[in-house]
Amino acid sequence: MYTTMTESVLEELHASDQLSQCTYSIAIAALVSGPQQAACLEWLQTYAMEAEQITAGLSWQNTYITSYATALALRVGGMTMLSDGILAALSANRNTTTNTETLTFGGLVGALNRFSQRTFGFVMPHSPAVQSAVEAESYKWQKVIQWNQFYNPIYSIAGFTAESSYGLPIDLDRFTTAFGLSDGSIARSASASAITLLNYLAQDRTPPCALVNYVHQLNPYERTIGVFDQLPNFLNAWTLMYADLDDSVMRNLPEAIELRDALAQTARIGAAGNLITPELDTGSVAMLGIRWPRAKRQRAFEEATRLMFDGTVYRTFLFERNPSVSTNIHVLAAWPENPHADAIFGWLQQELDGTFDHWLCKWHISPFYVIGEIGRLMIDIPHPIAQRLAVRALYMLLAAQRTDGGWGIVRSTTEETAYAVLALRKLHDCYPALAHECDTSLLNARAVLERSPDYTPLWIGKSLYCLRPLVRVLQSLAREALYERVTV
Repeated sequence: MYTTMTESVLEELHASDQLSQCTYSIAIAALVSGPQQAACLEWLQTYAMEAEQITAGLSWQNTYITSYATALALRVGGMTMLSDGILAALSANRNTTTNTETLTFGGLVGALNRFSQRTFGFVMPHSPAVQSAVEAESYKWQKVIQWNQFYNPIYSIAGFTAESSYGLPIDLDRFTTAFGLSDGSIARSASASAITLLNYLAQDRTPPCALVNYVHQLNPYERTIGVFDQLPNFLNAWTLMYADLDDSVMRNLPEAIELRDALAQTARIGAAGNLITPELDTGSVAMLGIRWPRAKRQRAFEEATRLMFDGTVYRTFLFERNPSVSTNIHVLAAWPENPHADAIFGWLQQELDGTFDHWLCKWHISPFYVIGEIGRLMIDIPHPIAQRLAVRALYMLLAAQRTDGGWGIVRSTTEETAYAVLALRKLHDCYPALAHECDTSLLNARAVLERSPDYTPLWIGKSLYCLRPLVRVLQSLAREALYERVTV
């Protein structure tokens, strides 16, 4: 145990400003007529360019989907010239990389295509790379909507990815019953809710009043319109994993015990009973965070393997097109005795066979997230590939530190620096020959961790987003780890 959870960290978890504003979600909300529309359009004209500049250079897919949705929203609002300018720039886009592809990118573009065709009578021409992604997701969704568990929220993530279903032949009442929540939203997602409402209108159906009311209050001047409204299970699971609590600490922190118990009783995060989570990454992290006994982990993963293991790697959710690096790291950390470990490690070694900027996960824009997870978690697994990857992570972190003492793919950020510090602190004791170098690196990181946290959107969802409480938690935990190790 190398750090403790403080009450201030716990308080940060449930702060009201959980997520950053999501330009894509605001643009989708602006497609719907209602009292929220004018505010969303005004916000897009005022802040969309500023929001795009924050993520400039990080993900062309994020810029693409955000700009496409914004262009269509402006067109709905009568601002045709502004819309035409954005669409012309997108038509000229010839990017082909897939490293930073937002979740269901092709499905989101395809849904906007169908909306544009229905509303305006045309579809913007896309580059071959974008069109290929659209066709792949279209093929997938043709299969998904015919799946007998499509409306089952225990297995299906169709509610979260509801935008991709626009214009498709789904049973909307059954869909809303399955994925609708008490606040009227679909899966706590503004964009999923707005698209579901548009689907009702496209089918000339009367939407549920609760859904209408939820969409009508999506005013970005009055509240944050994020990728989700909140992510309590995600925040709880990752916080407990990074805090690395032991039983003696648990006994002294009633708030942490409550957090742990709440997480363990939430079936949807895949860490309770034998229910198969539709999202295996958070489930695996939760098992680590609540320190499940090995026997319970084994039973859960044996059950999950039937549906989530494809012969080489684990999928994060059913029908996932491309596997996640971090999901498989967390699965191995939660169950190192996995009989498929050799195959998974072989895949990881192949995926991470390159320079540090290629160590990427589909859920996060920064390689320092992957490098940090490898450094913190693989060092504890007595597998030769795990140990080799951990050593590479150590050398990468030492070499990639910026002159201001922080880490970051574009510039030093609080979140990326925290990942590096937590990993270096863990690796420090395992490689005594590099202890002095690690101490120097940690000492140099103090300046970045002492300043006010920045909230750079680094997580990949439908659009890039920032989990603000997690940034503050990581900063606090990294400070504790650093001060415990380095004295001046």
